[in-house]
Amino acid sequence: MVAGIYSLLRWGMQLSIDFTGGTIIQIQNVKLQDQIGTIQKFLEEKEIEVVSFNISKESINIKTKPIEREKWVDVKNQLEDDYGEIEELQFETVGPVLGKELLQKTAIAALLAVFGILFYIAYVFKDVKYGLRCPFPCMIRLLFSIGLENL
Repeated sequence: MVAGIYSLLRWGMQLSIDFTGGTIIQIQNVKLQDQIGTIQKFLEEKEIEVVSFNISKESINIKTKPIEREKWVDVKNQLEDDYGEIEELQFETVGPVLGKELLQKTAIAALLAVFGILFYIAYVFKDVKYGLRCPFPCMIRLLFSIGLENL
């Protein structure tokens, strides 16, 4: 628990692309499967900030900060000149406005859950003092879960 809280305080929450906004690109090319470093360096030269890079047997998944479709088409054409035809399986941009909305709704849902538990315990035990003692342990568990996920 201490490590999770430390990581939250030190580095903040490591939000996924759904919350921060960005572009998800999925391509397929047999020659590129072994060229991870080359592709990353090429994308950096083109001023595309890569968030994560994943290679499976069937495809290459690239998550970046938001980029325009035209910029990706130019990069893809240059890669095709060097490595042959690249099949684009997915190109999707998630805007940061949607990400802020999701983060806000997640925080509200977590707080509603804590207060829902508070009222339920107060109702079941027929005493408000039990319900008022509930938020602290619930918040600790919530912080533990968030901190653990953040590691």
